[in-house]
Amino acid sequence: MNMSQGKVKVPFWLIVFIVVFLFIALIVYIGSFGNVDLGVEGSLPKEFKEDRNKAQERHNKLFQLIEKQIEVRTLLERRFKVIYFGVRTLFVLLWIGLLFGGYFLGYIKDLEDILNYSEAILLIAFVLNFLCFGSLTNLQLTLQHIKNRLENWVYGKHISIQDQINKNQLELFQLKDSISKVNEPLSLVKTSEG
Repeated sequence: MNMSQGKVKVPFWLIVFIVVFLFIALIVYIGSFGNVDLGVEGSLPKEFKEDRNKAQERHNKLFQLIEKQIEVRTLLERRFKVIYFGVRTLFVLLWIGLLFGGYFLGYIKDLEDILNYSEAILLIAFVLNFLCFGSLTNLQLTLQHIKNRLENWVYGKHISIQDQINKNQLELFQLKDSISKVNEPLSLVKTSEG
């Protein structure tokens, strides 16, 4: 090699090796749509900076929290259904009470009187509805508002419990994924050593 000319001669096989290596790296990168993780295997992903034991503890705590939240939600839903059923039953009992009151006062003597007084009660209800709300649509909106108020009263501070459960389940899923990413390379190392 003549250094006086200032040119360094690179062997042809080295150029071929570098071109082939870059070509394979480019194919892998394009094939994975740019999602190649070049991080150190066996470590947790960037978004999770705790070690594996803390991740497992967090996983267990989230699992218990989700179970507790689901129990609370189930209890609140049952309580709401019972109260809502009670309110509807109260209206039916009120109607039956009016009919029995009419029977004991002597106004209702047979089935025809029951139908007539029931129709009268419905007409009075429709007139009051029209005077207060204007239409059946407004009545439905008002009943929906009452139902929402009842839900707020029953659920109280747990009004957004379903959103919390969904958020915690998503975090639990991401945590499981992170833990499994850590355990996969470690299990591959154990199986290759054994």
